[in-house]
Amino acid sequence: MMQHAQLDYIADSARTNAIIIAAVKAFDTYWTQDESLTSYAVSTMLSLGIVANGETPTFGDFESPRIDDFIAKAIPILRAQGVEVPDLTAADVATNEFLDPTISLP
Repeated sequence: MMQHAQLDYIADSARTNAIIIAAVKAFDTYWTQDESLTSYAVSTMLSLGIVANGETPTFGDFESPRIDDFIAKAIPILRAQGVEVPDLTAADVATNEFLDPTISLP
């Protein structure tokens, strides 16, 4: 479901972006949002590869080496700030078990 939802958003983000803009306005906080910013976000996610198939054709799959790299960088920083963080691996925090491998970003 999440794979389809994100692909649907990338294919046509107008309705979701309108809801985001309306919600930001309704919350009436310091934060602002408009159509140009939401459109920019979608195009930027695509152009920078933030939303992409990755190393496999499966959309949304986790890449264990990338997660392990992040963990190796983040844990020392958190521990230096006094945060108690157990030793972790990608397998402890992410799984591709529930993804449909036939779903891909075109």
